Amino acid sequence: MRKLIHLLLIFSTIGIFHLNGNVIKPSRQFGTELLQPEQIKTINSEIYILDRGDESIKVYSMDGAFKTKFSGKGEGPGENMFATTFFVDKDKIYILDPFRKNQVNIFSAKNKKFLFYKRTPSMFQGYGPLFFATSNDGTFFCSNYTLLKGQRVIVKLDKDLRPINAFLDCIPMYETEKDYFKAKDSGIKPFMNNGYVAVQGTSVYFAYFLLDKVFKFSSDGKLLKEYKLPLPSIDKKVKLHVWQDGSSDLERRLNYGIKVVDNKVFIMSRNDSGQSILYELKSEQFVEIARMNEMLLAFEIVGNRLYGIHDGEEGAYIYDLKGNLQ
Repeated sequence: MRKLIHLLLIFSTIGIFHLNGNVIKPSRQFGTELLQPEQIKTINSEIYILDRGDESIKVYSMDGAFKTKFSGKGEGPGENMFATTFFVDKDKIYILDPFRKNQVNIFSAKNKKFLFYKRTPSMFQGYGPLFFATSNDGTFFCSNYTLLKGQRVIVKLDKDLRPINAFLDCIPMYETEKDYFKAKDSGIKPFMNNGYVAVQGTSVYFAYFLLDKVFKFSSDGKLLKEYKLPLPSIDKKVKLHVWQDGSSDLERRLNYGIKVVDNKVFIMSRNDSGQSILYELKSEQFVEIARMNEMLLAFEIVGNRLYGIHDGEEGAYIYDLKGNLQ
């Protein structure tokens, strides 16, 4: 996971929407409350950001004004030791903490109050859950980092987070768990089957890091279509960065996210200079519609606005996409 210096940011208007060589500048920047933001969602006309700096969810207005926060670091009810992702449905907010035996803390989307948690050994069938998407019928799809021959990359879960089925054979890095533990210090292979999942009606989209493709599946796991991504999804010269304490992180220049908004499919990636590029699926291919100089780690689109988390400056920005979204 990222380990970067936490910078204090000011909340201020830094300019109005305009294009400069097809580069959109942010219109607003979020404030000093954010320490190490990782993911962003919209729920009931509010912005929710998972902040790994204090293991909380921070809530903002659609204009970026801080409102409240909930959850936090600890081992008590509703607290997290190492929250890696959160996902939502109409009524609830789910925060996944793999460090507590894949515990999922569940909150009310209405009042942000902690309701209960789930922790079942079979929830993810031994896989490492990463990113979630919610379907219209309340079921969930989870992408996993998988390593071993025979494992699946995507798991479908019911409303109680119990596995229904798994699909998409992973590209195996190891034949057995014994082989994996022998090569554990390689540092890069656990990331190779990584990717983001999104749902549109009865279709499931998966942006696959390793193959530079987006797959489209039916909700029962049947492959419907493959799309070639405009840019390679992960730098072929990717290396490990070793920190002073001896721990290591995967250095990433190019990063994907995928979103379905109002039946439109969007992909976010980066070019070699670090610019973030937003693509939309049009006429069965991904077409560039905007680019930003900031390196974005995660994004959300609401109306004509793009909300993006900066990968490196520990901040979040608002961009106006008016004129870019047709």
